[in-house]
Amino acid sequence: MPTHSGYGVRMIFKTLLFALLVPGLAATAEEQLIEVPGGWNSVKELAGHDGFAWYRVAVNVPESWNGEPLQLDLGRIDDADETFFNGTRIGGMGGLRAGGGTAWNQERTYAVPAELVKPGEWNRISVRVLDTGGNGGIWSGRQVLSCSRGAMSLAGTWFIETGDEPGEETAAALGPRLFKAAQENNLPLVGGTAIGWTTPSTEPPQMEPNLLWYEQPAREWIEALPIGNGRLGGMVYGDWKGSIQLNEDSLWAGEAQDRVRNPPDGALDKARELWFDGKVTEAQAIMQESFMSPRLTRSHQTLGMVETHAIDPTSMLSEYRRGLDLNTGFAVSKFQANGVSYRFASFASREDDVIVVRWDCDALDGLIPAIRLWREGGAETSASWDSESAIPRITIQGQAVNGDQAGVRYASTVMVWPEGRDLDSTWEMTEQADEALTLEGKPCKAYTVVIAGATSFNGEDAAALSIRKAEQAISKGFLPLVHAQLEGWQNMPPSTELKLASTEQAAKPTDVRLRELREGANDPGLFALYLRYAWYLMVSSSQPGTMPANLQGLWNEHIEAPWNADYHININLQMNYWPAEPMGLSDHHQPLFDFVECLAERGEDTAQRLYGAGGWVAHHTSDAWCFTVPIGRTVWGMWPHGGAWMLRHMWEHYLFGGDEVFLRERAWPLLKGHARFYLDYLVEDPATGKLVSGPSSSPENTFITDDGQRADIGMGNAMDQQIVWDLFTMTLQAAEVLGEDDELTAEVRVARDQLAPTMIGEDGRLMEWSRPFREAEPGHRHISHLYALHPGSQFTIDNDPAFVEAARKSLEFRLANGGGHTGWSRAWLINFFARLHDGEAAYDNLRALLTKSTYPNLFDAHPPFQIDGNFGGAAGIIEMMVQSHARPAGSTAAPGTGFLIDLLPALPPAWTEGFIGPIRCRGGVEVTLAWGADACSVQVRMIRGGQLNLRVPEGWIFSDNGERTISAARDAGWRGRYTFQRKGQ
Repeated sequence: MPTHSGYGVRMIFKTLLFALLVPGLAATAEEQLIEVPGGWNSVKELAGHDGFAWYRVAVNVPESWNGEPLQLDLGRIDDADETFFNGTRIGGMGGLRAGGGTAWNQERTYAVPAELVKPGEWNRISVRVLDTGGNGGIWSGRQVLSCSRGAMSLAGTWFIETGDEPGEETAAALGPRLFKAAQENNLPLVGGTAIGWTTPSTEPPQMEPNLLWYEQPAREWIEALPIGNGRLGGMVYGDWKGSIQLNEDSLWAGEAQDRVRNPPDGALDKARELWFDGKVTEAQAIMQESFMSPRLTRSHQTLGMVETHAIDPTSMLSEYRRGLDLNTGFAVSKFQANGVSYRFASFASREDDVIVVRWDCDALDGLIPAIRLWREGGAETSASWDSESAIPRITIQGQAVNGDQAGVRYASTVMVWPEGRDLDSTWEMTEQADEALTLEGKPCKAYTVVIAGATSFNGEDAAALSIRKAEQAISKGFLPLVHAQLEGWQNMPPSTELKLASTEQAAKPTDVRLRELREGANDPGLFALYLRYAWYLMVSSSQPGTMPANLQGLWNEHIEAPWNADYHININLQMNYWPAEPMGLSDHHQPLFDFVECLAERGEDTAQRLYGAGGWVAHHTSDAWCFTVPIGRTVWGMWPHGGAWMLRHMWEHYLFGGDEVFLRERAWPLLKGHARFYLDYLVEDPATGKLVSGPSSSPENTFITDDGQRADIGMGNAMDQQIVWDLFTMTLQAAEVLGEDDELTAEVRVARDQLAPTMIGEDGRLMEWSRPFREAEPGHRHISHLYALHPGSQFTIDNDPAFVEAARKSLEFRLANGGGHTGWSRAWLINFFARLHDGEAAYDNLRALLTKSTYPNLFDAHPPFQIDGNFGGAAGIIEMMVQSHARPAGSTAAPGTGFLIDLLPALPPAWTEGFIGPIRCRGGVEVTLAWGADACSVQVRMIRGGQLNLRVPEGWIFSDNGERTISAARDAGWRGRYTFQRKGQ
């Protein structure tokens, strides 16, 4: 067996897996190797195959199997199957005869009777699959064989053979032959030779493409690995102490307060008059003095730290490995010390709302449970433990405070259950301080720890709630907690996977790969891992019913975090959710919508008192209590467009999913309210007669006035005008969908036509301000005046080539003057260049994002850490591969339908072959792409009916019509595949 590097077998994606469709190639009935999960379209010889095929694998069930029935999970299979264990049929779904029904998106779970199992021997699993069009096979989800003692991953290399009758072969012959074939081709093994039943607590994860792994514990926070369930999170260090830094999403200092200023009558009109007269700094002084509220340091805060284990700290750790499995949410460490092998695993349970920790070792008394829970710098923190409880329990509680800003009360609780010990005599208190508790137990072989946390944010008793959650979880025992975790992750939407040709870098630890990428190494697989990591971070930091992901997602080690770890809504919070819809994570988008509704409620008062306007408004930042006032200096805070930008997300949710109930009941009232604000807020520019917004900043940039002063307040700034146009357009299109036509929509239609447009300067660049001011910071991190290019869609590469060229010149100028120096700004550049269909520039900025703005744990560096760069970078990768924001020229399709889906619009020259999917597109279309140097294929699924419009890049044509585009009406549920190739091939 080859040597494992890190946790998994070294994986090199050979041409066998990534060579793509060659037109006219006939399918072969010969046996092939295939990676599971993976549709057979990824195998060159099977790319055009429809019909039957057999998947076959053999696993060595250990002799320690305890004689109980097994459970076989196969994930999702396209379209129908029947499954056999050692030659006996154990189940099937879908119709295997002509006209039979499909079960293409349903999880396969089958019981394996105990009498079919052969312990200590190879056991054969055979799956007969029928596909009636598109990419067939065992294509997604988790493949696991399990019992109450643990689970065995079946992900890895299988045999696949087309036709309705497989070659007969015993399990004893199949197993070694498949093992050898995988070994010779450097492909991932299924279970190895004779693995034992293991839970993720005792064996490191084997899914190498979706694994972060390291050969040393984390020495600082930016090396620790994140776990989270949306509400409760942890940063796992993987050290001998089992250190985890804890977070709870609603742990905030501060409270809801009336912070709205009441400007003097006529102050807004006076500021506008001064600005139009060229007295910019005088106008800015009025806005600063009369409109800006103070910036309060409130902040999201850490819940504290927990340590769960004690060994001799002087011991030398050897054979160390730790990793984060992005398929299951498990953070796992393994090491040896004093001749004993230790294993540590942790995960954040969504079902039980706790963090679960498991320690075990191979010596009877090798573990010394030592639980220490503390929180530094917490005002009024107190600690207690319950020695009378049947299971030892410790709790700390207190109140979040920053200066004079008192906030929620919080509590964290830890409970521990060692195996094989008398609980009543195991534990004793060894330390008690105001901010910490330490309990130490007698040596044992294994134990389970649960960690709960709660706050009073929703009016509950934090300590009582925390204790109740911990008690309910610990009462279940470790294995039920594990099985619930695995089942929950298995039932999540399929993740968007990117696969690229691998290099020798793929076998190295993640931090080594990142370092060598900085040194010039070629490592396409690291970009694929980065995309999958963003999917993981999204589902771990944003769940229905939780707070939205903040500047640090969920993970914050501070009492007073950088920028309060709050909600900056002048790009950062929006960027967090750019990949949500295309990645199919609509449910995880919901916390943002809840937050927008909260902003709208408080923003009505702000609009009326600050501007004398109807509707609602929100400015550049907010926090857990949804304040909407402008704060701090005008350069940041005097920007009343945060709410409108947030509403683009609600409109996008409709465009991707077509949920008209959501549009009518949740989005439409907010769109109308914000449109009402702008109708009252806009004024006429006396120089042009056009409607403009202001006074406001162009976040967070400054300029030099005609008299040489530095200023930041403008009238009719490019971003203002583009966002207002966007909001008015969304409102009108939503009204058309819903059949609404009233006085407000009529006013919006007129006002949109009167808006001042974005202008191009004499140097060919877009003008950021409505006057030709000179930039004070030519390389500024915000690139606000390109909003209409991305994330907006007012200007596209087809409908306004002059704007696109001016946008390109603006980007080049920013980069030439030091732009992109923060992580999130660099991520935005990727998306911009993707919209310009410039794959090489998009790739250069993607590579710069990882080499210049990424920490060892792949967190984005602003610096310091901000999670928006992770999400923005992932969104940029998707924009490089598929775009759906535009509609064909002259389209008359109804709003929300008929989008033009651009395939590989900004494919980097460095990515000569690969696979990505599924990607959801606007208009209710889902695509999966496989590409090679000269031939590509796309699998399409219509989520809802409508016009399907596909376009391939310049220099490519669809194989069946010789054109760059395909357009056809398709019903909901339709699925099909198209192929395209370079011209002349």
